Amino acid sequence: MLANHPNTFIIGAPKAGTTSMSAMLNQHPDVYFSPIKEPSYYSRDIISLEDPRFQRFDDYLQLFSKVCSRKHKIIAEGSTQIMYSIQGIKEILSRVSNPKFIVMLRNPLDAAVSFYMHLLKSKYPDPEGCFEEAWNSIEARKRTTGGPYGKNEIYYRYDEAFLYGKYLTKVISLVNRENVHVILYDDFLKDPLLSYKKLLNFLGINDGFQVKVLKSNKAGIRRSGAFVSILSRFCSLSYNIRHKVGLTNLGVFETLTIRRGKNIESYRAISENCRSRMKQHFFPDIEKLERLINMDLSGWK
Repeated sequence: MLANHPNTFIIGAPKAGTTSMSAMLNQHPDVYFSPIKEPSYYSRDIISLEDPRFQRFDDYLQLFSKVCSRKHKIIAEGSTQIMYSIQGIKEILSRVSNPKFIVMLRNPLDAAVSFYMHLLKSKYPDPEGCFEEAWNSIEARKRTTGGPYGKNEIYYRYDEAFLYGKYLTKVISLVNRENVHVILYDDFLKDPLLSYKKLLNFLGINDGFQVKVLKSNKAGIRRSGAFVSILSRFCSLSYNIRHKVGLTNLGVFETLTIRRGKNIESYRAISENCRSRMKQHFFPDIEKLERLINMDLSGWK
């Protein structure tokens, strides 16, 4: 087995607190966390990588070149798409003895809307004008491949991406159940320190470490206009050059291009009819998940 290869993976789910938990884990002295939270090497079969370098295994391992075996008991990364990739899980198991997987889960209705809002501030926003229109377009999307931009299909299939029971069942069919730790988003919001302590116990490292609770991925939507389009194109085209020189965090760019809101997820609120159809769609999978992880999910139904 490789000495500097990750042994711990946050594999899901999008918009369920994984960025905040990754930042908290990164503070722990026993943990080495990937400097790029989601290199997505082990989900490259289902998404197009933002950084094409991570198509190559040697380049992926370079993210962990500073691991100190005497210091770091946990080597981790947080590619949330791994949960959807059976190929990725199998590759991990072929390279890592007894790997551990962390799964953070959120009410699929809330997660789907939140992810739509997340896409609106990305380089590839959902082409539909509001979430309800995006949900109504799912049947048409099922008849195509690759998503609206010819890539990352799973991101634009809100009906599919949040079927946790379906995908987690596949993961657990390959992985020892005791090596899978599930955290519910609501529990994490209510008491992040307790969720953190339970995670450290699962990982077998010191749970007395005083961590700073961090909130990440503030919601927002992409502004419009020619100036913003030029800035967006510059940042997209210059990504590889900026990454090589360490200029990856463009806070000024984000300030100029992202419009914030106190409760952005209520922006263009979905109708009761759409919410009802979503509940009906996700209900069987929630029931399946509830049995699988032995947790009460009545608040999601």
